[in-house]
Amino acid sequence: MQNKLNAAVKHWFKSLKEKYHLNLTNKDSFAEIYSTQVTKGKFLLSLMGAILFVFILAFCIISFTPIKRIVPGFESDEMHQELLTMKKKLMVMEYEIAGKLDYANHLDSIFDVLGEGNESTLDFRLDTTVTQPIAQKLNASAENQGLSLYNYHFYKPITGIVSQKFNVKEKHYGIDVVSKKNETIKAALSGKIIVANWTLDEGNVIGVQHQDNLISFYKHNSVLLKRKGDLVKSGEVIAIVGNSGELSSGPHLHFEIWQNGTPLNPLDVISFD
Repeated sequence: MQNKLNAAVKHWFKSLKEKYHLNLTNKDSFAEIYSTQVTKGKFLLSLMGAILFVFILAFCIISFTPIKRIVPGFESDEMHQELLTMKKKLMVMEYEIAGKLDYANHLDSIFDVLGEGNESTLDFRLDTTVTQPIAQKLNASAENQGLSLYNYHFYKPITGIVSQKFNVKEKHYGIDVVSKKNETIKAALSGKIIVANWTLDEGNVIGVQHQDNLISFYKHNSVLLKRKGDLVKSGEVIAIVGNSGELSSGPHLHFEIWQNGTPLNPLDVISFD
């Protein structure tokens, strides 16, 4: 059996050396156009070489020319990177929407409880006509609650320089305080953490609910040290200053105080000098 196999292999290799005459002639005049001698081995090598050349040529055309865009299932590096970027943006948007919904739900629940029976406390729409001094707001609040914010001692949340002040017309409902790196942020009053999450625009945000419908917000933090539901005391460290969020142009704290859905100027109750 082995001898037959060896004989067949030898015969096949021998046949590769057999010469054939390839002749091209004109059909009408029978004139010889081209004539050559070729072996079966050379013919097979030439055929495989031609197939390999066509394959390499097609690969180069598809890989390095715009024609690859019309090939079904072919994904270029640019398309792959674009898909990854879109996926990341979609994940960020989903996370931001979830955070804002959670943020809004908590505010609604707070004002529903604290403002029950008083329609004015349930209206959380921003009053863009608020230009009078804070003292007038405090007097109005005192008439309804028998209290004034001046009865509270607001703890300075951070040591630093005020780089941008409160301005309702510009929709800047708080102040920006520039401080040194890794400076701790402290709660302005005692209360309960109602917001502790991340948003695309404002980065790491933490919010504290206080008495008398007061809420303070601390934004653009690098690290949040408290969770939603935690109770904090006035002056207790709750975060680390940072530069998170697309609206931040440098390390600082954006600090806001709200009462009954109206933004108040923190500089009227806290001195940063």
